[in-house]
Amino acid sequence: MNEEELILNNTLIKKCEEEGIVIALIAINRETKEIELPQNLIDKIKDPNYYVCYCHRDKNGKYIIEKIEEN
Repeated sequence: MNEEELILNNTLIKKCEEEGIVIALIAINRETKEIELPQNLIDKIKDPNYYVCYCHRDKNGKYIIEKIEEN
C-alpha cells in the first residue's frame, strides 16, 4: 500500500467514524478526497482518478479497508 492509499484510507475511516457507518462500498476521488457511493462500480474502478474500496467495521470496532481493483 502506497502513501496516497494510506491517506485515503485514513480519510475514509474518519468519515465512517463520524457518520457511524458500519459497512460501505466507496469510491474516493484521488484529487478532491470526496467520498462517493458509486452508482456504477465498474466505471469507478476503471477510472484512475478514483480509489475504490470496501470498508467495514469488525466486531472489535476496528475498520477494515479492502481495495477493489479490476481483474
